[in-house]
Amino acid sequence: MPAQSKPKVLIVDDLESLRKTLSQVLKVYDLTIASSFEEGLSIIESNDFAVAILDIRLEYENVWNVDGLYLLKQLKAKNPNCGVVIFTGHRDSIWEESLSSYINVRVIDKDETVNIKNVRDIVEEFVNLAQ
Repeated sequence: MPAQSKPKVLIVDDLESLRKTLSQVLKVYDLTIASSFEEGLSIIESNDFAVAILDIRLEYENVWNVDGLYLLKQLKAKNPNCGVVIFTGHRDSIWEESLSSYINVRVIDKDETVNIKNVRDIVEEFVNLAQ
């Protein structure tokens, strides 16, 4: 009998320290990691994921950048049930309202006190929903 494959989880964030921390905490999953919008988009176009963790603003210098929302739309177009965790340090009611049309989406404030255990629990919950 073949071994059951690990659920696939995508991490797209421009902060290397957060990518490394999430990689350690979520090492029980089949992880794919991207550090930019372009890299994330390319990966999404050719893969399916049970869960994705996306930074909302992938170009820190550009305060109007919300590339993570475009990645979310691409993920949900391929798989509406994909669980998505959005990290942000820049909450905005306009883009947050646009999330209400999607299922299985959570927004987490990205600050010094990000509770990594909470992120792990959310990912586990989304993985269970996908199975």
